Amino acid sequence: MKQSGIQITRHACLYETAPAYVTDQPQFLNSAVRGVTKLGPHELLRALKKIEKDMGRTNGIRYGPRPIDLDILFYGKFKIHSEILDVPHERIWERPFVVAPLIDLLGSDIDNDTVASWHSFSKHSSDLFELWEKLGGESLVGRNGMKRVLPVGNHLQDWSLKTSLMGILNLTPDSFSDGGKYISVEAAVSQVRLMLSEGADMIDFGAQSTRPNASKISVEEELDRLIPVIEAVTKIPEAEGKLL
Repeated sequence: MKQSGIQITRHACLYETAPAYVTDQPQFLNSAVRGVTKLGPHELLRALKKIEKDMGRTNGIRYGPRPIDLDILFYGKFKIHSEILDVPHERIWERPFVVAPLIDLLGSDIDNDTVASWHSFSKHSSDLFELWEKLGGESLVGRNGMKRVLPVGNHLQDWSLKTSLMGILNLTPDSFSDGGKYISVEAAVSQVRLMLSEGADMIDFGAQSTRPNASKISVEEELDRLIPVIEAVTKIPEAEGKLL
């Protein structure tokens, strides 16, 4: 995006959704970004089409399988209608898989005039927040084929299945609660095994103490504490599929 003249300023969550219109195909991944660009709307469209082509998209079945599909949902405060471009995107209002990440980008407030104009474009409600609620809102996430996910290695972590637990391991000599306990790789791995056996879904490793007046260590020293432990933990079978 940056090489194409587009500066990303916000990312939405990633959603795994059932395919729409042509249903005999794999699940889709949907998200949205906000950005700024000096490109005009049609120049922006050409830049996005080039990105699609560079990533392997070819002409195929409409709404069928494709590696990537980039759309312009809004362009500043402008409405655009031409033979090749409609802004706002004409099908925003009927697609929960578009509105969900769009709401992520907007947050809970209308923070400027441009965002206010996006709300005013809504065809079926007073604003985009109301549209989202009419479509089902947050109750859609985790059911009806829509999941909020996070790529972890070769897997997609589904946050809607359960409350996830985090274990915290301080690899420091001077932390409040456990400073000095897990300095050795063996002690650290043993504690990770214990936390995983007690139900931890992810482990947060800390190598820099955050207690008041703690000495700030160098990046090199922090990595020296972290890397041997992480390398050892990734080799234990209990850590497979866990977030580290």
